[in-house]
Amino acid sequence: MFAAQIKLAMQRVGKQFTRFETDGGYSLINTAIPNLGKSFYELLNTKEVNSFYLCTTNYDGILDSLLTYYCGEELKRKFVLKDGFIHGHFENSLFRRSKYKIAHLHGSYKYFKSSDSTIKLERGVVNSNPVMIYDDPNCKEAAIRQDSVLSANLLELEYQLKVCDRVIIIGNSFKTEPHLKRLINTHFNRPNTQIIISSDKPEEVASTLEPYYNFPIYTQSTMHIRSEQHLIELFKKLFDSNYYRMLATA
Repeated sequence: MFAAQIKLAMQRVGKQFTRFETDGGYSLINTAIPNLGKSFYELLNTKEVNSFYLCTTNYDGILDSLLTYYCGEELKRKFVLKDGFIHGHFENSLFRRSKYKIAHLHGSYKYFKSSDSTIKLERGVVNSNPVMIYDDPNCKEAAIRQDSVLSANLLELEYQLKVCDRVIIIGNSFKTEPHLKRLINTHFNRPNTQIIISSDKPEEVASTLEPYYNFPIYTQSTMHIRSEQHLIELFKKLFDSNYYRMLATA
């Protein structure tokens, strides 16, 4: 009974996101914030970022849409980050090879669970069986590992935490993410690494993570963000290795 209620709730949420998409919601966002994707792409290249993995726990496609840019050669908008899907099917080898990638760790309104796989639906298609993790926080990891796409995304996160030297957390409180805190503690809690938290109350997030990370946690408030240019400047600061000396530590 409870599982059926959860499924109905996910279907309702999925329909709302699909309606937002078909009503031109993402186009309006791109019109209001037109330069973020291009600036982000240029930032990754000018800072010579070798590998970038953006993980979101949101089900919507706002981040995916924001991080696009217009390609004059192909006369269309292109995604800055790759999610591993080709014509709706997830290609794990392609995903892992991508230099800059994105993952919806808890699923997406566009992820449809078929009998033997998870596929990504085309624009405007209402999802009758969405893959969205709504479980109790302590059950999230088990639910993620039962899905082929989400499990691959989580395994990639484990690998990236083992080899990367910087984690930037934007907007996530981590209060209901015990699995992510465990991953940080197991794979990232080592010398010569940096955690930077950027949110409206970054000190609260830092206090949540402190038991899992034995090194200084740097914080950056987002209370000053009032425009697209402010957002672009924030990303420039977060990617600047020299900037961290000026940030307060938790």
